[in-house]
Amino acid sequence: MLDVPLSLRRFLIHSKMMSWVAMDRAGRIAQHLGKIQYAKLCFKTASEIKDDILKKGWSDQLQAFVMHYGSKEMDAAVLLMLHYGFLPPSDERMISTVKKMYQTLVRNHFMMRYVAEDDFGAPRNAFIVCTFWMINALYLVGEEAKAKEMFTQVVQWRNPHGLFSEGIETDTGRLVGNFPQGYSHLALIQTVLLLETDYNWMGPLMMDGKTGPYGGIFRFEK
Repeated sequence: MLDVPLSLRRFLIHSKMMSWVAMDRAGRIAQHLGKIQYAKLCFKTASEIKDDILKKGWSDQLQAFVMHYGSKEMDAAVLLMLHYGFLPPSDERMISTVKKMYQTLVRNHFMMRYVAEDDFGAPRNAFIVCTFWMINALYLVGEEAKAKEMFTQVVQWRNPHGLFSEGIETDTGRLVGNFPQGYSHLALIQTVLLLETDYNWMGPLMMDGKTGPYGGIFRFEK
């Protein structure tokens, strides 16, 4: 689902961010194994990638991180910056990005991946997984009531067996695309755990036992 049509293949923020994830995690693994030189190299590369994204992926005009460098379009995958610990939920840029995406990409409580035209034309349906990404993001930046309201609305549209498809028609709530879709349900489980237990974003922890934001599933210190 994160594959992007040829017409949109530029320096996508999500793709660049995943390169940062790879280098950051590789550095932590190397650090844990005592491979200090490898760790330093990985962290240096990760830092360079991150600096590039922060400089070129942010739009002063929109006050948000955008789909790709120089873009004015929004991309729901950018919300994964929170999941992977690229920036903490308290960062004003993340808060502003979440609010802008909510205004731009949410339709009747459902989240579009993006609205820019691609090789198939203008997107018509929302993605279930993106919807849960938005719910998570709202919760993390302090919009807990809005997150829970959105969750309550969305789960009403699962089928009689409690299953979701890949996408959903925003006007009718009709489930469309691959069915049942695995990553829709993985996102649902993560969101339920986050809303019910706050499990996913607690506490600073490093592999070597030292304090410091590990990010992502080891969550940021609030």
